[in-house]
Amino acid sequence: MAPERYAILVKPYQCDDFVPVRFPKNIMPEGGYFEWAKAVEVLDRIRHTDPFHEYMITPVIADPI
Repeated sequence: MAPERYAILVKPYQCDDFVPVRFPKNIMPEGGYFEWAKAVEVLDRIRHTDPFHEYMITPVIADPI
């Protein structure tokens, strides 16, 4: 069984949908997904520096095609 992976999404101002957050290469892990503990840590930092947007963590079910 593969380890669980998570993506961090943001709902930009005046937008109806959540989209993936773009990270600098020094933060984004290989493959673009985080383990749970790292996702929570990064999300806390983002919310602290940019509290004006809505964010969420979502599990990644399968690799994109």
